[in-house]
Amino acid sequence: MRLPSHRRVRVAGFVVAALLLVLAAYPGTFGAPYVTASDGPQYAHTIVPADSPLYDEYTSGYDHEVYQYEELSPVARELFDRTRAAEPREQYNGERRYIPEVCRDFMLVCDTYYEDDLPEEFTYGTELDYEEAFVFVEDGSDRYLLRTGWTGQGGLFAFPVRVVLSWLTLVPLAGFIGLLAAKSADTGLLTGAVGGGILVAVGSLLSPYVEMMGVASGLAIGLVCLVVVWLSITVTGGRALYQRVTNRR
Repeated sequence: MRLPSHRRVRVAGFVVAALLLVLAAYPGTFGAPYVTASDGPQYAHTIVPADSPLYDEYTSGYDHEVYQYEELSPVARELFDRTRAAEPREQYNGERRYIPEVCRDFMLVCDTYYEDDLPEEFTYGTELDYEEAFVFVEDGSDRYLLRTGWTGQGGLFAFPVRVVLSWLTLVPLAGFIGLLAAKSADTGLLTGAVGGGILVAVGSLLSPYVEMMGVASGLAIGLVCLVVVWLSITVTGGRALYQRVTNRR
């Protein structure tokens, strides 16, 4: 198989190296496709039963909005129904809670909800006041106190594992390919490095969608890429060092 000209491969190497640096800063690289319950309670839906000891605290002195169930938007009804169907949480005074998985902004395809798809009738976020967080939903003779979002602070700080993973993978790979493009006269080696860089770039971009389909987690894909990248750098560097030492003898 005839290799492309070294000049073209060098240019491709610089382009791929730059692309990898951009991807290292892109939030979708090896990213999780959803904001889930483990990320925080900002999208929580909670029905507070009337016999809860906190019911009066949530309602007394407040003028909460009242919605008729049949007048809710389709998405609002769906989320309310999922909350109403949840099992009571005995440790939380029998509250029923449902937290949907909300697609992150960088996802081009979503199989649940984007934040903009969530109903306008409800308020989401953290540190909400009671007027924002609570509404009444009436369905026939039944009346429900629904809280959306969270009235307290958000969840604890989570270490950005996937962000660090993308830096540790893509930045060294970009430097490696850029160095080869600038210094190496081995067209075959540089072609392989550019091809590998393209594969890692594509894998990092597609990993959230692979995770969304349930095939593999983006974190697992990132760890595989990390190992392969550093193994390749180590082997190539060791080979170059060996050749330099042997040539001096």
